[in-house]
Amino acid sequence: MKDLSHLDALLARLTRENGRLQDAQAILPSARTAKEIAFRKHEIMMCEREIDAEYRFLGIEPVTIDDIMSDDELLGELFA
Repeated sequence: MKDLSHLDALLARLTRENGRLQDAQAILPSARTAKEIAFRKHEIMMCEREIDAEYRFLGIEPVTIDDIMSDDELLGELFA
């Protein structure tokens, strides 16, 4: 089984960075917040690149919401 701990850490970091960006965007505009917003967007972009590289390294495809079975599909499979 593959060790996904680094991928998990990267995904958690991405979540935190998105939260920090939202916090920065909620503050009244100033030169400081404009720089922070640009910094946070850069950090998010770099984190997303690292996540993509980690998926390639692990040889797995990221799961999207479309890949997840709905409740009705699950019940249909269970009772088929």
